[in-house]
Amino acid sequence: MGASMPSRGELFPPKRLRQEAEGAAPLAPVQTARAIFGTTKAMGSGHTGDESYDEALLDIETWIVEGEFERARSSLTNLRERVGDDPEFDYLEAVAAWREGNDDEAISKFEAALATDPDHSDACHGLFMLFETLGEHERSVSYALRVRAMDDEEEDEDDAVLKARAAEIRATATRVLTALPEEFGRRLENVPVVLETRPSRALVATGFDPRALGLFEGLADADAHYAGPIPSRIVLFTHNLAAEFPEQGELAAQVEITLLHEVGHFFGLDEEQVEALGLG
Repeated sequence: MGASMPSRGELFPPKRLRQEAEGAAPLAPVQTARAIFGTTKAMGSGHTGDESYDEALLDIETWIVEGEFERARSSLTNLRERVGDDPEFDYLEAVAAWREGNDDEAISKFEAALATDPDHSDACHGLFMLFETLGEHERSVSYALRVRAMDDEEEDEDDAVLKARAAEIRATATRVLTALPEEFGRRLENVPVVLETRPSRALVATGFDPRALGLFEGLADADAHYAGPIPSRIVLFTHNLAAEFPEQGELAAQVEITLLHEVGHFFGLDEEQVEALGLG
């Protein structure tokens, strides 16, 4: 079984930082952060100097991505002094602490964000991933299930928009599969690509990431002559893809990456190998 999860082990893509400010033109210094964090959600109306609040957060995210943790913390301290406490500050401090290898501080900050805002799904997702890396399976799963429930409740797109995005995902997947070399396409003929909204609760209860973008399950190509317990298939999780990549061009690009990632698993590649191909 393989799962497609962007930036796994380094930074996860926080959903809350992607939901607003879509129309704002990104500043050049924050392009790297936007690729990982997405678009910042404006959590308040305060400003820092000449920068808007969400631009300041994007700068902080950039510094965290680039490893400039002291600079990020200094800016967060200034923001706290100007606009007061915000669970987003605790969340960003948790991400910085985790990247620095300070698991205890990261847990404390994620929990602080949740204490202030019990619906902070990104902090909850951070705790899921962190406890997973620490081998605390039961605690990890408890947070994974909370994330899935939160994401279900936060879904505010109307059916028409979701259906349109699912159609775009299906069309992109068809285009990608059609473009594969003939031999690969032939070997994938009996491996359906299935669209599901997000991982099922039962799957998440096993420790699977509720925000995974894709999944390969079943027998790999090399074992296809055996009779497996379930047929091989590739799943694309449409709601997760659309939530993390709301822009049309970004969505199509990520669908291609995710699908090829899972195709790689079918052909026997492990996570490191598919990531080495630029399909992380």
